[in-house]
Amino acid sequence: MSVNDIKAVRENWRVFHDDLTATGISVFQELFRLNDSYEDMFRGIRDAGDVTSSNAKLREHSIRVMCSFDSWIIALCDAPVLEGLLVRQGEEHVPRKVFRQHFLDMKKALISVMTKRLGAKFNASAFNAVYDKILALLMKGQNHD
Repeated sequence: MSVNDIKAVRENWRVFHDDLTATGISVFQELFRLNDSYEDMFRGIRDAGDVTSSNAKLREHSIRVMCSFDSWIIALCDAPVLEGLLVRQGEEHVPRKVFRQHFLDMKKALISVMTKRLGAKFNASAFNAVYDKILALLMKGQNHD
């Protein structure tokens, strides 16, 4: 992950930063489209109704996840802070049985949403480099260095 990768990802992310709830809803809708069995992992969302913006549990979880992702983007240039945030996040997902493949599928959902919104302005190469770092630190938290 280079300084240029960080700069490009931050530039791309700026478009999504102002409405993290809507971004999160789109990401979760895409995640569930990619693998509908994931809805079973989010019983609160599933039980609250359709996976739409009218689902309060979806909005709640969307803002929580996107705020975390936003904090990671902010911390990209501060390695110890980034590591602390991600290692803890990795640890916290072990009891929820959220592991590497789930985070890889989240990457696919993020890429899909960002590509749809940004088109040719989306820097996939930079995003992949940054997400690889994010994933490595999440896995460190799950003791899968």
